[in-house]
Amino acid sequence: MQARSNIATLLTTLALSLAAPARAGDAPPDGLDAEAWRQLQAAIADQVDAEIAAGDDEALRGGITAVHGLIRRQVLVGDYSDLPPQDAPDGPEFGYSVAIDGDWLAVGAPGTVWTHDTHGTGPHGAVFLFRRGADNQWTLSQRRLQANGTSGGQPGSRCGHSVALRFPHLAFGCPEMATAGVERRGQVYTNRFSGVTFNGSGTLSGSGSGRRCGAALALTANYLAIGCATDGGGAGQVRVVRRAANDTFPLGEPEAVLDPGQDVFGFGWSLALREPGAFFVGEPGNVRLAIGAPNTVFAGTPLPRGSAFVYQRAIAAPTWTLDAVARPAAPGSDDAVFANFGAAVAMDRNQLLVGAPNNRYSSVQTFPGPGTVRRYTLNNTAGTWAWLLQESGGPANLPDGIGNGLRFGAALALGFDNLIAVGAPGTPSFGGGRPEVGLAEIRRFPAGDWSLNQYWGELRPAGNTPTHNNARFGSSLDFDVAGRTLAVGVPGHRIPGQPPPPRGQVWLYVEDRLFDNGFQCADGLPGC
Repeated sequence: MQARSNIATLLTTLALSLAAPARAGDAPPDGLDAEAWRQLQAAIADQVDAEIAAGDDEALRGGITAVHGLIRRQVLVGDYSDLPPQDAPDGPEFGYSVAIDGDWLAVGAPGTVWTHDTHGTGPHGAVFLFRRGADNQWTLSQRRLQANGTSGGQPGSRCGHSVALRFPHLAFGCPEMATAGVERRGQVYTNRFSGVTFNGSGTLSGSGSGRRCGAALALTANYLAIGCATDGGGAGQVRVVRRAANDTFPLGEPEAVLDPGQDVFGFGWSLALREPGAFFVGEPGNVRLAIGAPNTVFAGTPLPRGSAFVYQRAIAAPTWTLDAVARPAAPGSDDAVFANFGAAVAMDRNQLLVGAPNNRYSSVQTFPGPGTVRRYTLNNTAGTWAWLLQESGGPANLPDGIGNGLRFGAALALGFDNLIAVGAPGTPSFGGGRPEVGLAEIRRFPAGDWSLNQYWGELRPAGNTPTHNNARFGSSLDFDVAGRTLAVGVPGHRIPGQPPPPRGQVWLYVEDRLFDNGFQCADGLPGC
């Protein structure tokens, strides 16, 4: 980039011209005039800005004073060298879904084209598994292509539309699969690591046309939740499976089938599951399941707004009960129409996030709006645990201001150090020249507490090139808290110099302890 060229030239000039140590403050070093010193400082600032945008800057200062302490360490892509041309309209969509746990990362690519013996060549979908090595670099370990395809003229199965990973178990969904003459019933596959590879251990097919089982998944050590969100009429349902004694998930034997009623359209669109450990502090000793239903219709109006439902199951009693319902507006209100509240959910020990990526916000009151996120906390009052609304937050610090269609809240993740990541894959580039480039905003209080309203920086592609057209950076997010890593899906990213369709990427960010205080030192400057 030009900034790198400028800075290299000026640093060389600086190094050759220094006859004495640099003076204190902003005064130029001896032998360098004021204008050359100004150009050098400007070039450094330009480079830092460009590298912040690219995710390469070692300090990654996300604002004037805010530092989120994440640096991009690696970019992952899928291997299609032995497959037919990836000519689906949106490409293989590598990064449409991500799930990370320890040294394993699962990436869904539901548009991947391959040839099925019965159903021909088409976008049947795939899941890629990466493993982190001793050098902290991720390499492709395995690719899962299931024996699935199209039936009765239906579209591809979209295997990899959803992925869930809790080592040694992996689950992925194929919500568009049509089997036995039933259109779009969906299918879910579970896999278990055998010491070398992940091998299939169970299969579940949805019941009924349009059920779309596998639209969302959530997995803990002992529970697997499967979202069967319908594609129009019908409420949808969620199936919960408990791990069996043989260390598999018997998909044909759900512990519970949750179905709240006919007005809860899209039930199971998104899922988040929390299972406390043996020694739990600051949370109840039960399993909790958050379910997004973004097309829910409230009483008194035919227009959808969305809801999120939280169920719980006592450890000693295998009965799931409805614990709380979160809504973006009161029944009968005109607020949050078409908000898509519940399109994404994230949950940990005592935090619940709910995304409403179409919600109107700030001065933008057109449809779709920029999007918002709500945060709830699980508080204990007089021995009773209850979810309480804490705050709502929208996009911030955008270069061109807040506009419609940003889809802020389309993906959510809760991470280490109380970090909150919010995907806004509809965000355009600077000046609006490139559509749906996307970004992910990082939030928390400067003191380290959870917060949606405290902007802590952003991650996004840099530049204004065709490779970022419709890249949709931030379509999927997942933190590995133990490994202090954030995975960001970029399913529409293109290959430089290559025509469409795009191939997709996953960007991996890690905690940077060396520069997390925001200070940086440009190579070649005195004292570096």
